[in-house]
Amino acid sequence: MQNTIKNQTVSVEVVSKLTGKSIQTVRVCIQKGLLPGICFKNPKSNKYNYIILKKDVEEFFGIKFEEGDTI
Repeated sequence: MQNTIKNQTVSVEVVSKLTGKSIQTVRVCIQKGLLPGICFKNPKSNKYNYIILKKDVEEFFGIKFEEGDTI
């Protein structure tokens, strides 16, 4: 299996499901450093982009994603 950044990340939606919080709350918490992840804003846009590494989520929540998990 190829080890790409795509299969090493999880979406904001996944973290939202894990926490039981809204997607917007998760985004704000990532921006403030309260949840694992990196966010950055494109200088030509008002939108933020989020990168959330699977291993950071596993460590933070004390869980382990199994290969083939559908989240």
